[in-house]
Amino acid sequence: MALLPYPDPELLSPENRQIVDAMPLNLVRMLARLGPAFPAFFGLVKSINEIGGLSAQQRELIALRTSHKIGARYVWEQHVNIARQLGIMETEIDAIRKPATEPLGLFVEALLEPTSDPAPHLQSLKKMEGDQAVHEAILVTGIYFFLSRYSDVLQVDMDEGFLDDLQRRLSRS
Repeated sequence: MALLPYPDPELLSPENRQIVDAMPLNLVRMLARLGPAFPAFFGLVKSINEIGGLSAQQRELIALRTSHKIGARYVWEQHVNIARQLGIMETEIDAIRKPATEPLGLFVEALLEPTSDPAPHLQSLKKMEGDQAVHEAILVTGIYFFLSRYSDVLQVDMDEGFLDDLQRRLSRS
């Protein structure tokens, strides 16, 4: 059970209510408690799909690596399901539990480790994927660090039927 109550949908602003109604996940519901900051934050999260420096699969691997390093069950479970929907193999998902060996994973791990210098890994990622991928990797890691800590600290409840809902949403796109 979450440590703080989810907001009463009737008390949300119309803009926040619209977002929660469109994506009624427990984490989204809890984030609606951010009041006027919620639509801007949600817009930022949605915008990472439009930047273009990383593929959807690479962004999912960042979400998984970040949530695994933080130990955030909610984000991990949700993004394992999304990763599978995007065609990421079980071996790739399982590999997240081990130290990274590829440039993107090494860079993300360095970003998450306060005593690590990400510069060498930044150069490797830049060489392989380009400048835009480096900027996007930093942003995506930061977003999923926040979402992982937020969901973990507040003990956001797991969503029932998430995979079925995700499949319906993806089939509409």
